[in-house]
Parts: sequence; structure tokens; C-alpha cells
Amino acid sequence: MFHYTLTLKHYMMKKNIALFLLLVSVICKGYAPDPANVFLKNIQDKINNTFVKCCIDKNIDKLSEIESKLDKIKNNNIVLYWKAYTIYYKAIYHYIYKDKDKSKLEIERGLLVFEAIKMKSSEDYALLSYMQSFSIQYSSGIRAGFLSTNAKKNAQKAIDMDNKNLRAFLVMGAIDFYTPKQYGGGNETEKFLKKAITMKSQEVKNDYLPSWGQEESYEMLIKYYIQSKKFNLAKQCFKEAIKKYPDSYIIEKQGRYLIDK
Repeated sequence: MFHYTLTLKHYMMKKNIALFLLLVSVICKGYAPDPANVFLKNIQDKINNTFVKCCIDKNIDKLSEIESKLDKIKNNNIVLYWKAYTIYYKAIYHYIYKDKDKSKLEIERGLLVFEAIKMKSSEDYALLSYMQSFSIQYSSGIRAGFLSTNAKKNAQKAIDMDNKNLRAFLVMGAIDFYTPKQYGGGNETEKFLKKAITMKSQEVKNDYLPSWGQEESYEMLIKYYIQSKKFNLAKQCFKEAIKKYPDSYIIEKQGRYLIDK
């Protein structure tokens, strides 16, 4: 009887250890890093830093590599958002290097990405509007007017869906800033951009979602003040902006225009 009890206990102990090891194996497998998630983490910084490197190297291949990697991940709204964002920067790259035909081709291709996003979020509408605004320069007449109207509608949708989305307010400010005065432009630029610079980049920090917009809002507001010859406000805004973004090229560039003003 004593021997039987020991044998039974030994058996149960071995069984429990086996079950424990199996459970650990399942848990570890379940929490193993997904290659797609690893790539998407801090994806915004990856795209932005790659864009800068492409501009320095005068070679767009690295941005194209990011787009190719995104294409290999199963499509969802986040993946499609960052694909459109990547293509937008490819359009900007070609614009910087004076290849307007390629820039136009890329921005049009980027806008098509949004057709695959059936249930658009505030972030989707904000980026869509931003890209539509960029594409207006490659259109004229009725087409340009249509794009401008749509861009403003989509920016408003972004605000209506999430009135804490600073990117939506940046886009509204940008649309007003670039609209010619004879068509009512410039009347609300300051209001929207001042709102944007006071808002959080994200309500809850998330390395997979967008956080851009505040730096660009500062840059555009400084530019607006300079163009309006409100140099004291421009200097005040610049000091605040450069304190928050000491390494920002776009803000530092605006500061050059304020020398001796």
C-alpha cells in the first residue's frame, strides 16, 4: 500500500510537470512577437526617418521598401493608413526634387488606398484630407474645386468624429492657409492652428497609431504670422516651437525668416 501510494504520487507529479510545461509552451507561443506587429511598432518614426534619409541620399528606394513590407502584411485599417502615409511621403520626395509627374502619380495612387478602407476613422479622414489638399496643385478648374471641397468636407468629418484629433485641426488650418484670399482663405487659419498646437498628439499613447501634426502646426502658424507681417507673434510662436522641437528642421527654417525682424 505504501509503495502504491508513492508510485501514484510520483505519477501525478510527473503528469503535473508535463501539463505545466505544455501550458508554458502554449503561453510562450501565444505571446511570441508577431513579425507584423514588430514592424508596425513606431512605424510613423520609421517612415519619417526613412524619408529624411532618402532626401539626403537622393534615393527613394528605402521608402519603397517600407511600402513593400506593408504590402506583405494582411490588410487592415492601420496597415492601409500607413501605406497611404508612406506613399504621401514618396509624393513629397518627388515634389522636392522637381519631378511633378511622379509626385502626381504617387499622390493619386495614395488616394486610391483609402477606397479599401470601408469604415473610416477620424484619423483616416484627416490624412485623406491632407493628401487631397496636396493633390490640388496638380489639378485645375472644376477638378481643383472638387478636390478642395472634398478636402474640407473630410477634414470636418475628422473633427466631427473626434474633436480631440489635432491632425484634423491642422488639416482645416492648412486648407484655409492655402486657399487664395479671393476665395475666403486666411480667415480661419490662426484659429485652427492655435487649437492644434494646444492639443495632445495622442489621447492615449500608442506606438502603432499616428501622433504627427503638432510640429507641422507650429511651422504653419509661424509661416502664417510671417506672411501676415505679425512678426512679434511669429517670434513668440517660434520660441515656443523650438523649445518643444529643438531638432526640427522645418521650424528652424522658419526662424531664419525672423532674423532682423
